Amino acid sequence: MSRTGAWSLVVTVVIAVMVCPRAPAQDAVSAGLRACVKETEDVVRLKCYDSEMRRAQAAPAASAATGSSQSGPVSAPSAPPVPEMTPEQAFGYRGAIAREQVDRRNEQRDTLARLEGVVASVDRKPLGEFVLTLGNGQVWTQKTPDPNVKVKAGDAVVIRRASLGSFIMTVPGGRSTQVARAK
Repeated sequence: MSRTGAWSLVVTVVIAVMVCPRAPAQDAVSAGLRACVKETEDVVRLKCYDSEMRRAQAAPAASAATGSSQSGPVSAPSAPPVPEMTPEQAFGYRGAIAREQVDRRNEQRDTLARLEGVVASVDRKPLGEFVLTLGNGQVWTQKTPDPNVKVKAGDAVVIRRASLGSFIMTVPGGRSTQVARAK
């Protein structure tokens, strides 16, 4: 293999690794979602996914209502349900037409650019990364240990969106570190 061909292969593999989404470590695919995959009609498959996601989002709320001892972050309200379509209305409803409705719904949804919180507790991983529990119940972990970023319970922190879906936390003193939400 030529040197150019070898570099092309390396670049292709790196791009493929960067583009492929990472699967959640302990997230099992429900039987309902597996059934959705088998649907051949786009509209029916989308409705199936939507109903499964609504059911999955309702499960934590139901466990909280029954007095479950688990505490967790309060989730934002979900988008309003898509009205049911008759077969005549659904005929040909796909592609750009369906995408336009999804885009309109996403524009209406409020998104935060930053989150301010107070640290309730601080734990450490074996390599030194901190694990913070905020007052709102969210748990955030430091991506790479940095001894210059010091945080303790009671500190006010700011988490903001960064590029490619990542998050940056700024701690008192102005230091920043990359974090990921764990819960």
